[in-house]
Amino acid sequence: MSSQQDSVLSREMFEYFARTLAVPCFFLLMIYSYQSGKKKFFLIFIFLLTVFFALVRARRGLLFMCGLTVLFAYLLYFIQSRQKLFVIILSIVLGGVLILFGFEIFMANKNGVFSYIIDRGLEDTRTGVELCFYKDMESIDWLIGKGMDGAYFCPGITPDAITGYRTTIETDYLQLILKGGIISLLLFLLITIPAIFKGIFYSNNSLSKAAGIWILLILLNMYPATLNTFTMQFILLWISVGICYSKSFREIPEQVLVDYFKGREDLRGMAEDIKNQTL
Repeated sequence: MSSQQDSVLSREMFEYFARTLAVPCFFLLMIYSYQSGKKKFFLIFIFLLTVFFALVRARRGLLFMCGLTVLFAYLLYFIQSRQKLFVIILSIVLGGVLILFGFEIFMANKNGVFSYIIDRGLEDTRTGVELCFYKDMESIDWLIGKGMDGAYFCPGITPDAITGYRTTIETDYLQLILKGGIISLLLFLLITIPAIFKGIFYSNNSLSKAAGIWILLILLNMYPATLNTFTMQFILLWISVGICYSKSFREIPEQVLVDYFKGREDLRGMAEDIKNQTL
């Protein structure tokens, strides 16, 4: 029993630090053009390390986040690339090599470090919790929620729970409804969805586009995870919303931001003036 509790504790500690520290670093992968070579390699190392431990600890939601981040970072790079045919060919070659290499490693260790993810596979751990949530919610609860301390009755999920009531549900859309009802969820979507379109389609620089993509990633990742907590991900979400709603920031030329973040003094003053205009 003690070893099982230790295993749960270590898994939760890994997931907490991965989501609060590692995953926010993935935002920097989408603004690769502003990073130096050393920073790019460091970010890739953090990403691969997170994926490895997510496989070992069978954190499927975290793997989903990592996969989506890579996909959108690649799409952003592809859109901005001037040699799209070369990028496609290189992607196919590198992708094939990585898939074959990764498959060999996975098969060689499927009874070792990767045994947990194989055992869990497609195990459904959400349906039972969600059914308890639906059963416990009244009509008024769906509308305005149960408040910041709101809970729902779901016994047997947490072994050390005494009352059987849980204050958290792993699907973040339902978590917003639990605390503030459908009204809270609609307000959240009314703020974030327009910001996505402004950042991705009505901007001149990668930072604004990455901010829009980050908001989209948060909305997609809210199904397998609870993200609306006071973490770096949550802070970065609202910073991204601010960037996307700022027309002055979205209109900053790409080269100005590249020179600014890479510390080129000749255009730093120009970037500072533009930034001050947005404040």
